[in-house]
Amino acid sequence: MKDSENTVLPYVLSELLIIAVDESEAAVAAGHTLDMAIWLIRDDSGKCAVCMAGAVMLNRDMLPEGIDVGLLKHTKHSRHQLSAIDEMRAGRFGHAAVSLRLDLSSDAMIAALEAASDKALQHYSNATGHAPFEIYREVAEELKNVGL
Repeated sequence: MKDSENTVLPYVLSELLIIAVDESEAAVAAGHTLDMAIWLIRDDSGKCAVCMAGAVMLNRDMLPEGIDVGLLKHTKHSRHQLSAIDEMRAGRFGHAAVSLRLDLSSDAMIAALEAASDKALQHYSNATGHAPFEIYREVAEELKNVGL
C-alpha cells in the first residue's frame, strides 16, 4: 500500500487548504479533470477525474496499489485530513475543524471558521462544486492568522 507513514498531511486547516489548491491546480495542469462528485477515477488513457482531496491523493502518491477509486478507508494515515479538505471545499470549515478534532477554545478561531465558511459559500459555484481557488487561498491566510 502506497499510503504510508511517509505520506503525512498536516492537521492544520490553512496548510491543508493550500495543499489541496496546489495539488488541484497541478492535476489540471497535468491533464486531469476536476470533478467534485467523485474522489478519483482513472480512464483507459491513465487520466483521472478527481475532487480536491482526490488530487492530493493522486499527486502525493497516496493511492493504494491496484485501487483506482480513492476511498477514505484506504487512506488510514490521512483520512481525517482528506475529509477536512472535502469539508472546506464545500464551505463547511467548522466541520473540517471537527474532522481534525481541533481545539477551538478561542472566540477568534470560531469567528474565523464562520467567516471562512461565509466567504467560500458566497463564491461557491454549483457548476464546479467549489469556490474559485483564489478565494480558498485568501481564506487559508485568514485561518493561518488565528492559528488554524
